[in-house]
Amino acid sequence: MSIRELRYRLLASVVVLCLGLMSVSDLVSAADEPDLAEMEEIGPQIGVSTLNLNLSAVPGEILTGAIEVHNLGTEPEGVQVLLADWEYDPSGAVSIHEHGTVDRSLAGMLTVAPASMMLSPGETRPIQYRIEVPPDSVGSFWAMIMVRSEPKVISSSDFGEGRTAVFAASKTYGIKLIVTAHSESEKELVIEDSAVEYLEAGEGSVLEIRSLVTNTGLAHLELTGTVNLINEHGDSVGAARIGRARVLPGYQRLVRTTLAGQLDPGFYVAVVVLDFGGDYLVGSQVEFEIGE
Repeated sequence: MSIRELRYRLLASVVVLCLGLMSVSDLVSAADEPDLAEMEEIGPQIGVSTLNLNLSAVPGEILTGAIEVHNLGTEPEGVQVLLADWEYDPSGAVSIHEHGTVDRSLAGMLTVAPASMMLSPGETRPIQYRIEVPPDSVGSFWAMIMVRSEPKVISSSDFGEGRTAVFAASKTYGIKLIVTAHSESEKELVIEDSAVEYLEAGEGSVLEIRSLVTNTGLAHLELTGTVNLINEHGDSVGAARIGRARVLPGYQRLVRTTLAGQLDPGFYVAVVVLDFGGDYLVGSQVEFEIGE
């Protein structure tokens, strides 16, 4: 996989410089604004060596390492390195917060250097990180290392009389860092609720199975699982795997999977079994009926 395929996301910012009486909104709507595809081609060309770091530690240990930043383009690129906090919502989407504001943040344990750098065309340089794990640490702690390019002007439009709209793009990578002082006894998962929804469309019918889980332990979990569909005669009439999902300690996650195919009228049971890497499996079942 190439570095560019590891891109986290492109954050395109519009910087508007205006003088005179024309409003900012007028300037933006009147300007020939470039699209995101154009920004990707001619905007900042930086890449990073990873977007996820899951590290194990012994309480009291000091962890060190590096993340490589690459200038993939033909022009110098300025880069800033920032720290933030993050969390998943139940759907798995990531939200970013000020560093030190999320419970179990790595704030106070994590330092990075340098805070900024200038990369020549084709150059690769490391960002060094250091994590001092307190002796009384148990479970997982996390943070995000933000690698952000300096804004690069994409285009500008001159409206005369000193009024100009300038469009710039900046690319930001968010590297999710999780450190776990491992203890198997700290891995706990509960299935709060499971539900099914049957979308009937002949041969294109789909049964969706959803389970809301809560990580009640202190360790970050990566879970997988299976769903087995059983009819009223006790026969298995379908099965599917549940893809890998991550759940931070104290958080919930909605786990989904689907079974394709039309179901005959009758009673069914969907049996959900999840493996979260602990000493036991968790399961639930949902009974439902397909009408005539």
